[in-house]
Amino acid sequence: MSEDNIPIDTIRKSLGVGWNTVMRAVVAAAELVAKLSPTRVGIDATVMTTGRLATRRRQLLTALVCLDTSLVVAVVQGRDRAAATRLVVDLAPDAEVVACDLFSGFKSAADTREGAVVVADVSLDPARAPSPGRGPPSTAAADPRPRGHKHDPLFGLRRVLRVAQQRLDPATVERIFERLGEADTDDEVGAAWVAVDLLRRVYQAPDRTPPTAGS
Repeated sequence: MSEDNIPIDTIRKSLGVGWNTVMRAVVAAAELVAKLSPTRVGIDATVMTTGRLATRRRQLLTALVCLDTSLVVAVVQGRDRAAATRLVVDLAPDAEVVACDLFSGFKSAADTREGAVVVADVSLDPARAPSPGRGPPSTAAADPRPRGHKHDPLFGLRRVLRVAQQRLDPATVERIFERLGEADTDDEVGAAWVAVDLLRRVYQAPDRTPPTAGS
């Protein structure tokens, strides 16, 4: 099932069991799998949200991903140099390529692999979710509208624009573009959202070799 990237929640619903039951089976199966020693990895951060809406808590996590299989090798708590370095040193000691964003902690972790090629993954977040002090200077100077509060129409879209389009149904994607048409008059945020989705698909591609003519 992992090869098909089926979410845990989908599996547990199809089997009629709880989330913890499926996770115990996943952990047991993982112990039977040979440990990965990837040579091309990526370091990325994510946010885990827990609790009810009124008491919701956000926890930062750092993940190590195998770029050849698109599989998550491991996840640790925190988003700092120590967390990233621990992942790289312990689980990718022979890494030849390390991709990460421009966060200095991740870059320092990548530099621990002597001779490895470090690839900078430039974030498009500032364009997708503009807020005070962020976003392209040209846009900030030309657009006097306030950012980062409930009356800003783009602020209301900040969370959904971080969701992959493939995880949204067509009707939802259409509604998002309709709202962007009203809130994003210069189409900058909409273009960035499309670019992010295309970039994500590049990373998910199973082969770097372009298709030959007639294939």
